[in-house]
Amino acid sequence: MRDANEGLVLGLLDRSETSDHVGVYRLMAKKGAGFVAALDECIGEMLEDGTIDDCIKQYVGADFMWNGDYSASGTSTVAGK
Repeated sequence: MRDANEGLVLGLLDRSETSDHVGVYRLMAKKGAGFVAALDECIGEMLEDGTIDDCIKQYVGADFMWNGDYSASGTSTVAGK
């Protein structure tokens, strides 16, 4: 994604910067970025088929898995999504 979108910066915050924000995940993009709709669709599919939880369990820990409860999730910034 980074290579396909000039100027896109990807990075992770150090744990010391996120210690007060347990289980918070955010994706940000430049306003009007062309890939946002496709990314929203992809994330939706990954939530539905459990891929997101598999990744969270492997890389973050089982305590942070969604387990089908998306009540705390954000919403798409793309109209109609």
